[in-house]
Amino acid sequence: FVFTEQHNGSFKKSAFEAMSYGAALANQLGTEAHAIVLGECPEAGQLGMYGARKVWHVQDSRLNNLNAKAYAKAIAQIMQDNQGQNLIFSNNNTAKAVAPRVSVRLKAGLVSGVIALPDTTNGFVVKKSVFSGKAFSFVRIDTPVHVLSLTPNSFGVNKSDATAGVQVCAVDFTDQDFAVKVESVQTVSGIVPLSEAELVVSGGRGLKGPE
Repeated sequence: FVFTEQHNGSFKKSAFEAMSYGAALANQLGTEAHAIVLGECPEAGQLGMYGARKVWHVQDSRLNNLNAKAYAKAIAQIMQDNQGQNLIFSNNNTAKAVAPRVSVRLKAGLVSGVIALPDTTNGFVVKKSVFSGKAFSFVRIDTPVHVLSLTPNSFGVNKSDATAGVQVCAVDFTDQDFAVKVESVQTVSGIVPLSEAELVVSGGRGLKGPE
């Protein structure tokens, strides 16, 4: 399962990276990849082009804005109902808030900052970056369920002409799940977020000279 985060009904590149990674992992394990979409999102079906065989869509408008508690409950319920064994996030602020909550609910091992597909020849070992990318660490997950968050721009986007069926599902939320409410959102538009950029050019004193 891959949690594919949407913003205002659309997906960012990081969601397609996570989906492509999940599809590659599913192929490696001899199974199929499913996507999880929360909130109103008319583009949910397009995830089939990035490897999703099926999309589980919770069409609850209250999920249009991040609510870590509600997100964790919905994702964990879908995983449990379908006996999912692997859950992929993109390693961003949403994952930092939601993935630990989900891993507790699923009693699953969690590794953040993953940069490559796991080695499954002897258990389940994943490679991650540490010390701000200055080194690598290999982590073995011994729990039956694995939760991974993928470092943005560490895995290519694989696109095809495939399609995916969308399964609308419901979650038994309570008022307590939405005790925190978003009153307003202000966003900056017209620029490419640094984490989404294909190429970053830097200048300054670190370059020493113009040559």
